[in-house]
Amino acid sequence: MSEAVLLDIEGTVSPVAAIRDSLYPYARARLAEWIRRPEPEIGRIVDALRLAMGDVHADAAAVTGRLEQWADLEIRAEPLRALQGLIWLDGFASGALAAQFYADVPPALANWAQAGVQVYVFSAESELVQQIWFANSQFGDLSGGLSGHFDSTAEGEDDDPLSYRLIAKVIGISPERIRFVSGAVEKLDAAAAAGLRTVGVSRVEDGSPEVGAHPRVASFSEIPTTG
Repeated sequence: MSEAVLLDIEGTVSPVAAIRDSLYPYARARLAEWIRRPEPEIGRIVDALRLAMGDVHADAAAVTGRLEQWADLEIRAEPLRALQGLIWLDGFASGALAAQFYADVPPALANWAQAGVQVYVFSAESELVQQIWFANSQFGDLSGGLSGHFDSTAEGEDDDPLSYRLIAKVIGISPERIRFVSGAVEKLDAAAAAGLRTVGVSRVEDGSPEVGAHPRVASFSEIPTTG
């Protein structure tokens, strides 16, 4: 019997590249504007960035250039991540952004909660991105059904069995009682190698990806709530 479910995001609860194609370009286009805002929080981010650059007198153009460089190279520098988070929160609050989830996800989250099954998220995306994403779905705030978040910065890469063993240890549940749900076969293989039970999500909307030897579903409605 599964006592916990560990969810991937893209290609699992949301379309493939949903985050990459929406959040990151949205923030990238607004970096130059946001560093010029007078809010104290923005000032602290800019000061931290100047320290990271080794130039406490760097002007707005230099600061913007470094942020854009980090964004283009997908460098997870803390000043960039902090500023991206503020931009995304503002975008969701204004209605310019909405996190796209498949319609079968909210009922599954509700069923797991009712059955006492803990639900966690593990993604290469930062915990902040995960939290923002689940809190701002087109179905409303889905974060209440989650017990926690894990990312590749803290727990290790999502294609490494060691990462899944660490997650099992952190949440205090033996691997064989955790069900990992993903549409990426390399992640499923790693989770299985760590002893987790696996479910491969192969959605028609995402091109019905191959999930190898793992149990295959096309919708969360096909995943047993327990067992």
